[in-house]
Amino acid sequence: MKRISTAIVLTILFAAGTHARTVAELFIAAPDGIFPLMGKNTRMDMVDYSTHSLPTMSETETGGKTRIVEMDDRRLLAQAGTASSVEVAVLPMRSDTLLAVIETVLVPMADSSIRFFSTRTWQELPQKNATGMADFFQNGRIPDNPPRMLFAKISFDSESGHFVFTNTTASDYVESDAPASLPLMKTAIRRSFNGKSWKTVREQ
Repeated sequence: MKRISTAIVLTILFAAGTHARTVAELFIAAPDGIFPLMGKNTRMDMVDYSTHSLPTMSETETGGKTRIVEMDDRRLLAQAGTASSVEVAVLPMRSDTLLAVIETVLVPMADSSIRFFSTRTWQELPQKNATGMADFFQNGRIPDNPPRMLFAKISFDSESGHFVFTNTTASDYVESDAPASLPLMKTAIRRSFNGKSWKTVREQ
């Protein structure tokens, strides 16, 4: 009986220690340096308003307004007017849990950057470019007369754990100015991040 009771206690303790933290919990727990425009109290208010389905806006450190417009256990999306957004996602790894922070400028065309942080140390993880122009062409080959620059909006798919890179490069051109290779580009690609490197997992 004692051996069985001990096993039960150990199981409970193990489960408590390995509790999967939600994106809301980690969004609040993160150091202010990761979200310099949204202090901890602001982030707490944002999560509270979203949890209770309130449209209340929160004030940023620069006097702007923001609120969470989408949230589940693994992902949240905070909108700051029509000009920018911040998406936060949780990536469980074997020995750590990563927090992905996607910052997107929405005008004149949507374009994102992404950073990853260890939630054990809150240090930013080094990473190579999340994607490049070659990823959006068949067989990774850039044709002659390619677009002058790649623009892509990044979002996180909570169900699959993949990142979706949506090609927004066409918005940088008027029809008469567009290079011949522009229609050859993929509209979107899916990629995964394993804590060190990126991999294309499915193409659209």
